Amino acid sequence: MQIFFQDYAKVLLVLHGLAAVVLIGSSAHMAWRAVRGTLSGKEARVLWVAWSYVVTFVSGMFIYPTYRWYVRALYFEPQMRSVNFYFEIKEHLSALGLALVLACWLVARAGEEPALNRFRRIAAVAIFVTVAYGYVVSLILNNLKGI
Repeated sequence: MQIFFQDYAKVLLVLHGLAAVVLIGSSAHMAWRAVRGTLSGKEARVLWVAWSYVVTFVSGMFIYPTYRWYVRALYFEPQMRSVNFYFEIKEHLSALGLALVLACWLVARAGEEPALNRFRRIAAVAIFVTVAYGYVVSLILNNLKGI
């Protein structure tokens, strides 16, 4: 059975992992600045998070059919059913995080509005928590059974 992008799954997994490293670094930096109270509305910082988030998300979408068949259906569901719960939570949080990143980018384009500072701080920390959870779950699952 030929699966969509199956032949490129390993290359896409490496791209997915590298983009995730950039994403966790850039989102951690943005969250740290938010916690310290020095986060500004500069669009460049948000662009790093936004682009790395999109690349990570899209490469994950292309890997998903191969993961779904070769890892989840043939390995995790018969042998480790509880693992799927953590992956599903990661996927749902990642989708919500994508919407939050888009909102952050739109707010960054608005400039240095003082009324938006609280949203910037909360969103930066929420994005980092989402990314960190997804990163840890992905590392654990990939170590249990990779593509």
